[in-house]
Amino acid sequence: MADGQLLYVSYHKVVNRLKYEYPQYSSLIELIFLHNEYSKGEAAKIIFGVTEIREVVEKIWLKAAKEIEFELNFKDIQEECKSIGEYSSIPLDIRLYGYRLFLGCKDGLYESRLNLEDNYQINPSHLEKCYDGKVIGVNANYGSVVISADWDGLLTGEILDFDSKFRLDERHPQCKRSLRTGWMTTDLMNYEGTSEFDYYRNEYLQKKDTEEKHFYSKAKISERKIIKQFGTEVYGMETLFNKSNIDKEDIVYSFNSSQKGFFVMSDGSILNATVRANGLADSYYISSRSTNFAKFDKDIIDKPLSSCIVPSGCILEFFDKVVLIQNSQSLSLVNHSVNSVRSYTSSTNYRNIVSVVDDDKVTFCSIFGLDSLIHKPAFPKNPVPVNGFEPMINEKQGKDLPF
Repeated sequence: MADGQLLYVSYHKVVNRLKYEYPQYSSLIELIFLHNEYSKGEAAKIIFGVTEIREVVEKIWLKAAKEIEFELNFKDIQEECKSIGEYSSIPLDIRLYGYRLFLGCKDGLYESRLNLEDNYQINPSHLEKCYDGKVIGVNANYGSVVISADWDGLLTGEILDFDSKFRLDERHPQCKRSLRTGWMTTDLMNYEGTSEFDYYRNEYLQKKDTEEKHFYSKAKISERKIIKQFGTEVYGMETLFNKSNIDKEDIVYSFNSSQKGFFVMSDGSILNATVRANGLADSYYISSRSTNFAKFDKDIIDKPLSSCIVPSGCILEFFDKVVLIQNSQSLSLVNHSVNSVRSYTSSTNYRNIVSVVDDDKVTFCSIFGLDSLIHKPAFPKNPVPVNGFEPMINEKQGKDLPF
Protein backbone atom coordinates (compact mmCIF):
# COMPACT_ATOMS: atom_id res chain seq x y z
CA MET A 1 0.00 0.00 0.00
CA ALA A 2 1.02 3.65 -0.42
CA ASP A 3 1.28 4.02 3.37
CA GLY A 4 3.84 1.21 3.64
CA GLN A 5 1.42 -1.45 4.87
CA LEU A 6 1.60 -5.00 3.51
CA LEU A 7 -1.92 -6.43 3.41
CA TYR A 8 -3.17 -9.91 2.61
CA VAL A 9 -6.59 -11.28 1.74
CA SER A 10 -7.86 -14.73 0.81
CA TYR A 11 -7.98 -15.22 -2.95
CA HIS A 12 -11.21 -17.17 -2.50
CA LYS A 13 -12.80 -14.19 -0.77
CA VAL A 14 -11.88 -11.99 -3.71
CA VAL A 15 -13.42 -14.47 -6.15
CA ASN A 16 -16.53 -14.89 -3.99
CA ARG A 17 -16.97 -11.12 -3.92
CA LEU A 18 -16.64 -11.09 -7.68
CA LYS A 19 -19.37 -13.73 -7.93
CA TYR A 20 -21.56 -11.60 -5.65
CA GLU A 21 -21.07 -8.52 -7.84
CA TYR A 22 -21.69 -10.46 -11.07
CA PRO A 23 -24.25 -13.16 -10.16
CA GLN A 24 -25.16 -13.80 -13.80
CA TYR A 25 -21.55 -14.90 -14.42
CA SER A 26 -21.06 -16.79 -11.16
CA SER A 27 -20.33 -20.17 -12.77
CA LEU A 28 -18.08 -18.63 -15.41
CA ILE A 29 -16.06 -16.80 -12.74
CA GLU A 30 -15.62 -20.01 -10.77
CA LEU A 31 -14.65 -21.90 -13.92
CA ILE A 32 -12.02 -19.32 -14.86
CA PHE A 33 -10.46 -18.21 -11.59
CA LEU A 34 -10.79 -21.03 -9.06
CA HIS A 35 -9.20 -24.46 -8.81
CA ASN A 36 -10.46 -25.61 -12.19
CA GLU A 37 -11.27 -29.11 -10.96
CA TYR A 38 -13.16 -29.55 -14.23
CA SER A 39 -9.82 -29.93 -16.01
CA LYS A 40 -8.22 -32.40 -13.59
CA GLY A 41 -8.14 -36.17 -13.67
CA GLU A 42 -8.54 -38.88 -16.26
CA ALA A 43 -12.23 -38.11 -16.83
CA ALA A 44 -11.34 -34.57 -17.92
CA LYS A 45 -8.73 -35.90 -20.32
CA ILE A 46 -11.33 -38.14 -21.94
CA ILE A 47 -14.02 -35.45 -22.16
CA PHE A 48 -11.75 -32.71 -23.45
CA GLY A 49 -9.95 -35.21 -25.62
CA VAL A 50 -12.99 -34.90 -27.90
CA THR A 51 -11.87 -32.16 -30.25
CA GLU A 52 -15.33 -30.69 -30.75
CA ILE A 53 -15.95 -30.34 -27.00
CA ARG A 54 -12.59 -28.70 -26.41
CA GLU A 55 -13.11 -26.31 -29.32
CA VAL A 56 -16.54 -25.23 -28.03
CA VAL A 57 -15.12 -24.51 -24.56
CA GLU A 58 -12.22 -22.60 -26.10
CA LYS A 59 -14.58 -20.47 -28.21
CA ILE A 60 -16.65 -19.61 -25.14
CA TRP A 61 -13.47 -18.77 -23.23
CA LEU A 62 -12.16 -16.49 -25.99
CA LYS A 63 -15.55 -14.81 -26.41
CA ALA A 64 -15.72 -14.09 -22.68
CA ALA A 65 -12.15 -12.75 -22.71
CA LYS A 66 -13.02 -10.28 -25.47
CA GLU A 67 -16.43 -9.16 -24.26
CA ILE A 68 -16.41 -9.38 -20.45
CA GLU A 69 -14.24 -7.53 -17.97
CA PHE A 70 -14.79 -8.04 -14.25
CA GLU A 71 -13.83 -5.28 -11.84
CA LEU A 72 -13.77 -4.81 -8.07
CA ASN A 73 -13.05 -1.68 -6.08
CA PHE A 74 -10.61 -2.08 -3.20
CA LYS A 75 -13.27 -0.85 -0.78
CA ASP A 76 -15.32 -3.95 -1.69
CA ILE A 77 -12.73 -6.23 -0.07
CA GLN A 78 -10.97 -3.80 2.30
CA GLU A 79 -12.67 -5.19 5.40
CA GLU A 80 -11.35 -8.66 4.56
CA CYS A 81 -7.74 -7.44 4.33
CA LYS A 82 -5.33 -7.89 7.24
CA SER A 83 -1.96 -6.27 7.80
CA ILE A 84 1.28 -8.24 8.05
CA GLY A 85 3.35 -5.18 8.90
CA GLU A 86 5.15 -2.21 7.40
CA TYR A 87 8.07 -1.82 5.03
CA SER A 88 10.13 1.35 4.83
CA SER A 89 11.21 1.44 1.18
CA ILE A 90 10.03 0.50 -2.31
CA PRO A 91 9.12 -3.24 -2.69
CA LEU A 92 10.95 -4.80 -5.64
CA ASP A 93 9.95 -8.48 -5.40
CA ILE A 94 7.88 -10.85 -3.29
CA ARG A 95 7.96 -14.64 -2.91
CA LEU A 96 6.05 -17.21 -0.84
CA TYR A 97 7.84 -20.43 0.01
CA GLY A 98 7.83 -22.89 2.88
CA TYR A 99 4.92 -21.04 4.48
CA ARG A 100 7.05 -17.92 4.66
CA LEU A 101 6.69 -14.67 2.81
CA PHE A 102 9.81 -12.87 1.61
CA LEU A 103 9.61 -9.22 0.58
CA GLY A 104 12.59 -7.81 -1.29
CA CYS A 105 12.92 -4.04 -0.94
CA LYS A 106 15.35 -1.29 -1.78
CA ASP A 107 16.53 -1.25 1.84
CA GLY A 108 16.60 -5.00 2.51
CA LEU A 109 14.82 -8.34 2.80
CA TYR A 110 11.80 -8.84 5.06
CA GLU A 111 10.32 -12.14 6.25
CA SER A 112 6.93 -13.17 7.62
CA ARG A 113 6.06 -16.66 8.84
CA LEU A 114 2.61 -17.55 7.58
CA ASN A 115 1.87 -20.02 10.42
CA LEU A 116 -0.43 -22.65 8.95
CA GLU A 117 -3.25 -23.49 11.35
CA ASP A 118 -5.22 -26.72 11.69
CA ASN A 119 -7.98 -25.42 9.42
CA TYR A 120 -5.41 -24.65 6.70
CA GLN A 121 -5.84 -20.92 7.28
CA ILE A 122 -2.76 -18.75 7.75
CA ASN A 123 -1.90 -16.43 10.63
CA PRO A 124 1.10 -14.41 9.40
CA SER A 125 3.65 -12.96 11.79
CA HIS A 126 4.67 -9.33 11.41
CA LEU A 127 7.43 -8.52 8.96
CA GLU A 128 10.96 -8.87 10.28
CA LYS A 129 14.03 -7.60 8.50
CA CYS A 130 16.61 -10.31 7.80
CA TYR A 131 19.01 -8.53 5.41
CA ASP A 132 20.04 -4.88 5.10
CA GLY A 133 21.20 -4.68 1.47
CA LYS A 134 19.20 -3.90 -1.66
CA VAL A 135 17.16 -6.89 -2.89
CA ILE A 136 15.83 -6.81 -6.46
CA GLY A 137 14.88 -10.49 -6.85
CA VAL A 138 13.79 -13.37 -4.60
CA ASN A 139 13.53 -17.00 -5.70
CA ALA A 140 13.08 -20.23 -3.75
CA ASN A 141 12.90 -23.97 -4.34
CA TYR A 142 14.23 -27.30 -3.05
CA GLY A 143 14.81 -25.98 0.48
CA SER A 144 16.88 -23.00 -0.70
CA VAL A 145 16.18 -19.28 -1.01
CA VAL A 146 18.28 -17.26 -3.46
CA ILE A 147 18.50 -13.47 -3.37
CA SER A 148 19.51 -11.27 -6.30
CA ALA A 149 21.22 -8.29 -4.66
CA ASP A 150 22.58 -6.52 -7.76
CA TRP A 151 26.28 -5.70 -7.19
CA ASP A 152 26.22 -7.41 -3.78
CA GLY A 153 25.89 -10.65 -5.71
CA LEU A 154 23.80 -13.81 -5.48
CA LEU A 155 23.09 -14.74 -1.86
CA THR A 156 21.70 -18.04 -0.61
CA GLY A 157 19.94 -19.33 2.48
CA GLU A 158 18.22 -22.51 3.67
CA ILE A 159 14.73 -23.35 4.90
CA LEU A 160 14.62 -26.89 6.21
CA ASP A 161 11.73 -26.54 8.66
CA PHE A 162 9.04 -24.08 9.64
CA ASP A 163 10.35 -23.26 13.11
CA SER A 164 14.00 -22.37 12.58
CA LYS A 165 15.07 -18.78 11.94
CA PHE A 166 15.92 -18.05 8.32
CA ARG A 167 19.52 -16.98 7.82
CA LEU A 168 21.07 -15.57 4.68
CA ASP A 169 24.74 -16.25 3.99
CA GLU A 170 25.89 -12.67 3.40
CA ARG A 171 29.61 -13.39 3.76
CA HIS A 172 29.86 -15.80 0.84
CA PRO A 173 28.06 -14.46 -2.26
CA GLN A 174 27.97 -16.94 -5.13
CA CYS A 175 28.94 -14.30 -7.71
CA LYS A 176 29.68 -10.59 -8.10
CA ARG A 177 26.33 -9.58 -9.59
CA SER A 178 22.78 -10.93 -9.82
CA LEU A 179 19.75 -9.23 -11.36
CA ARG A 180 17.41 -12.25 -11.50
CA THR A 181 17.44 -16.04 -11.42
CA GLY A 182 15.57 -18.95 -12.98
CA TRP A 183 15.40 -22.56 -11.80
CA MET A 184 16.49 -25.40 -14.09
CA THR A 185 14.98 -28.16 -11.92
CA THR A 186 17.50 -28.26 -9.01
CA ASP A 187 20.06 -26.13 -10.87
CA LEU A 188 19.91 -22.38 -11.38
CA MET A 189 20.47 -19.78 -14.06
CA ASN A 190 21.87 -16.52 -12.69
CA TYR A 191 21.42 -13.49 -14.93
CA GLU A 192 24.06 -10.79 -14.54
CA GLY A 193 22.41 -8.70 -17.28
CA THR A 194 19.60 -8.88 -19.80
CA SER A 195 21.47 -11.44 -21.90
CA GLU A 196 24.46 -12.54 -19.77
CA PHE A 197 24.08 -15.56 -17.51
CA ASP A 198 25.84 -18.47 -15.81
CA TYR A 199 24.58 -21.98 -15.11
CA TYR A 200 24.91 -23.11 -11.46
CA ARG A 201 24.96 -26.83 -10.89
CA ASN A 202 23.76 -27.75 -7.39
CA GLU A 203 24.30 -30.93 -5.43
CA TYR A 204 21.06 -32.26 -3.95
CA LEU A 205 19.71 -35.06 -1.79
CA GLN A 206 17.07 -37.36 -3.27
CA LYS A 207 14.48 -38.47 -0.73
CA LYS A 208 13.55 -42.13 -0.62
CA ASP A 209 10.12 -43.25 -1.81
CA THR A 210 9.24 -44.21 1.76
CA GLU A 211 9.79 -40.66 3.01
CA GLU A 212 7.26 -37.84 2.93
CA LYS A 213 7.05 -36.09 -0.44
CA HIS A 214 4.36 -33.51 0.23
CA PHE A 215 5.70 -30.02 0.73
CA TYR A 216 2.96 -28.68 2.98
CA SER A 217 3.81 -30.59 6.11
CA LYS A 218 3.73 -28.77 9.43
CA ALA A 219 6.83 -30.54 10.64
CA LYS A 220 9.45 -29.73 8.01
CA ILE A 221 10.17 -29.01 4.41
CA SER A 222 9.51 -32.32 2.71
CA GLU A 223 10.11 -31.84 -0.99
CA ARG A 224 11.40 -34.83 -2.90
CA LYS A 225 14.73 -33.09 -3.56
CA ILE A 226 16.67 -30.80 -1.22
CA ILE A 227 19.75 -28.83 -2.31
CA LYS A 228 22.75 -29.94 -0.27
CA GLN A 229 25.43 -27.68 -1.75
CA PHE A 230 24.92 -24.68 -3.99
CA GLY A 231 27.09 -23.99 -7.02
CA THR A 232 29.32 -27.07 -7.01
CA GLU A 233 30.03 -26.24 -10.67
CA VAL A 234 29.49 -22.99 -12.57
CA TYR A 235 29.38 -22.83 -16.38
CA GLY A 236 29.75 -19.55 -18.24
CA MET A 237 28.39 -18.63 -21.65
CA GLU A 238 31.54 -19.70 -23.50
CA THR A 239 31.05 -23.26 -22.26
CA LEU A 240 27.27 -23.27 -22.59
CA PHE A 241 27.26 -22.07 -26.22
CA ASN A 242 30.20 -24.21 -27.31
CA LYS A 243 27.96 -26.53 -29.40
CA SER A 244 25.06 -24.19 -30.12
CA ASN A 245 24.17 -22.64 -33.47
CA ILE A 246 22.88 -19.56 -31.61
CA ASP A 247 25.16 -16.54 -31.89
CA LYS A 248 25.36 -15.34 -28.30
CA GLU A 249 26.45 -11.89 -29.49
CA ASP A 250 23.02 -11.42 -31.10
CA ILE A 251 21.07 -12.18 -27.90
CA VAL A 252 19.34 -9.10 -26.50
CA TYR A 253 17.37 -10.82 -23.73
CA SER A 254 17.26 -14.34 -22.30
CA PHE A 255 15.22 -16.31 -19.77
CA ASN A 256 14.52 -19.96 -19.00
CA SER A 257 11.95 -22.58 -18.08
CA SER A 258 12.80 -25.70 -16.07
CA GLN A 259 14.49 -27.40 -19.03
CA LYS A 260 15.06 -24.82 -21.76
CA GLY A 261 16.72 -21.51 -22.42
CA PHE A 262 14.85 -18.82 -24.37
CA PHE A 263 16.71 -16.19 -26.36
CA VAL A 264 15.28 -12.99 -27.82
CA MET A 265 17.51 -12.15 -30.78
CA SER A 266 18.42 -8.82 -32.34
CA ASP A 267 16.36 -9.66 -35.47
CA GLY A 268 13.16 -10.00 -33.38
CA SER A 269 13.04 -13.80 -33.26
CA ILE A 270 12.77 -15.89 -30.11
CA LEU A 271 14.75 -19.13 -30.08
CA ASN A 272 14.69 -21.87 -27.50
CA ALA A 273 17.03 -24.78 -26.86
CA THR A 274 17.46 -27.51 -24.28
CA VAL A 275 20.28 -27.38 -21.74
CA ARG A 276 21.98 -30.77 -21.84
CA ALA A 277 24.51 -32.59 -19.71
CA ASN A 278 27.75 -33.71 -21.31
CA GLY A 279 28.40 -37.03 -19.62
CA LEU A 280 31.94 -37.40 -20.92
CA ALA A 281 33.15 -33.97 -19.87
CA ASP A 282 30.88 -33.75 -16.84
CA SER A 283 29.65 -30.33 -17.96
CA TYR A 284 26.56 -28.68 -19.43
CA TYR A 285 25.89 -27.08 -22.80
CA ILE A 286 23.05 -25.59 -24.83
CA SER A 287 21.84 -28.01 -27.48
CA SER A 288 22.92 -27.49 -31.09
CA ARG A 289 19.25 -27.87 -32.06
CA SER A 290 17.33 -24.66 -31.46
CA THR A 291 13.66 -24.07 -32.21
CA ASN A 292 12.03 -20.94 -33.60
CA PHE A 293 9.51 -20.14 -30.89
CA ALA A 294 8.15 -16.84 -32.27
CA LYS A 295 9.06 -13.96 -34.58
CA PHE A 296 8.53 -10.33 -33.63
CA ASP A 297 8.53 -7.26 -35.80
CA LYS A 298 11.69 -5.69 -34.41
CA ASP A 299 10.63 -2.24 -35.61
CA ILE A 300 7.65 -2.12 -33.25
CA ILE A 301 8.92 -4.21 -30.32
CA ASP A 302 11.58 -3.06 -27.86
CA LYS A 303 13.81 -5.20 -25.68
CA PRO A 304 11.76 -7.09 -23.02
CA LEU A 305 11.88 -5.74 -19.48
CA SER A 306 10.88 -9.00 -17.79
CA SER A 307 9.51 -12.46 -18.55
CA CYS A 308 7.71 -15.37 -16.95
CA ILE A 309 6.73 -18.87 -18.03
CA VAL A 310 3.14 -20.08 -18.46
CA PRO A 311 1.87 -23.50 -19.62
CA SER A 312 2.90 -24.00 -23.27
CA GLY A 313 4.12 -20.44 -23.57
CA CYS A 314 5.54 -17.35 -21.93
CA ILE A 315 4.76 -13.76 -21.08
CA LEU A 316 7.01 -10.85 -22.01
CA GLU A 317 6.79 -7.42 -20.45
CA PHE A 318 7.73 -4.49 -22.68
CA PHE A 319 7.86 -0.78 -21.95
CA ASP A 320 4.35 -0.19 -23.28
CA LYS A 321 2.60 -3.59 -23.12
CA VAL A 322 2.48 -7.10 -21.69
CA VAL A 323 2.29 -9.88 -24.30
CA LEU A 324 1.22 -13.51 -23.94
CA ILE A 325 2.75 -15.96 -26.44
CA GLN A 326 1.05 -19.35 -26.36
CA ASN A 327 0.01 -22.02 -28.84
CA SER A 328 1.33 -20.04 -31.81
CA GLN A 329 -0.69 -16.94 -30.94
CA SER A 330 0.43 -13.60 -29.52
CA LEU A 331 -1.99 -11.57 -27.44
CA SER A 332 -1.54 -8.25 -25.63
CA LEU A 333 -2.82 -8.60 -22.06
CA VAL A 334 -2.42 -4.88 -21.33
CA ASN A 335 -1.34 -2.00 -23.55
CA HIS A 336 0.51 0.24 -21.11
CA SER A 337 3.53 0.11 -18.83
CA VAL A 338 3.16 -1.90 -15.60
CA ASN A 339 5.04 -2.43 -12.35
CA SER A 340 5.35 -6.21 -12.41
CA VAL A 341 4.05 -9.42 -13.97
CA ARG A 342 3.90 -12.78 -12.17
CA SER A 343 2.85 -16.30 -13.16
CA TYR A 344 2.30 -19.25 -10.81
CA THR A 345 3.36 -22.33 -12.76
CA SER A 346 4.54 -24.15 -9.63
CA SER A 347 0.99 -24.03 -8.25
CA THR A 348 -1.27 -27.00 -8.87
CA ASN A 349 -4.48 -25.00 -8.71
CA TYR A 350 -3.49 -21.63 -10.15
CA ARG A 351 -0.83 -22.35 -12.74
CA ASN A 352 -3.00 -20.71 -15.42
CA ILE A 353 -3.32 -17.43 -13.49
CA VAL A 354 -1.17 -14.39 -14.29
CA SER A 355 -1.17 -11.22 -12.17
CA VAL A 356 -0.27 -7.81 -13.58
CA VAL A 357 0.42 -5.04 -11.06
CA ASP A 358 -0.14 -1.36 -11.87
CA ASP A 359 0.20 1.70 -9.65
CA ASP A 360 -3.48 1.64 -8.73
CA LYS A 361 -4.74 -1.87 -9.49
CA VAL A 362 -3.97 -5.56 -9.90
CA THR A 363 -5.25 -7.45 -12.94
CA PHE A 364 -5.72 -11.24 -12.81
CA CYS A 365 -5.64 -12.95 -16.19
CA SER A 366 -6.72 -16.58 -16.61
CA ILE A 367 -5.11 -18.42 -19.51
CA PHE A 368 -6.96 -21.17 -21.37
CA GLY A 369 -5.23 -24.29 -20.09
CA LEU A 370 -6.86 -27.39 -21.54
CA ASP A 371 -4.08 -28.00 -24.05
CA SER A 372 -1.80 -29.28 -21.31
CA LEU A 373 -4.22 -32.18 -20.73
CA ILE A 374 -4.45 -33.32 -24.32
CA HIS A 375 -1.99 -35.69 -25.93
CA LYS A 376 -1.29 -33.57 -28.98
CA PRO A 377 1.48 -31.24 -30.21
CA ALA A 378 1.73 -28.07 -28.14
CA PHE A 379 1.56 -25.89 -31.24
CA PRO A 380 -0.62 -26.21 -34.38
CA LYS A 381 1.20 -26.45 -37.70
CA ASN A 382 -0.41 -23.37 -39.21
CA PRO A 383 1.01 -20.07 -37.90
CA VAL A 384 -1.50 -17.45 -36.83
CA PRO A 385 -0.09 -13.90 -37.16
CA VAL A 386 -1.58 -11.47 -34.65
CA ASN A 387 -0.90 -7.73 -34.43
CA GLY A 388 2.52 -7.73 -36.00
CA PHE A 389 3.67 -11.01 -34.44
CA GLU A 390 4.59 -13.89 -36.73
CA PRO A 391 4.81 -17.22 -34.86
CA MET A 392 7.33 -19.65 -36.33
CA ILE A 393 6.23 -23.27 -36.07
CA ASN A 394 8.37 -26.32 -36.60
CA GLU A 395 6.15 -29.08 -38.03
CA LYS A 396 8.25 -31.73 -36.29
CA GLN A 397 7.77 -30.07 -32.95
CA GLY A 398 6.08 -32.47 -30.54
CA LYS A 399 4.10 -32.02 -27.38
CA ASP A 400 7.30 -32.05 -25.30
CA LEU A 401 8.47 -28.86 -26.96
CA PRO A 402 9.19 -26.16 -26.05
CA PHE A 403 8.57 -26.96 -22.38
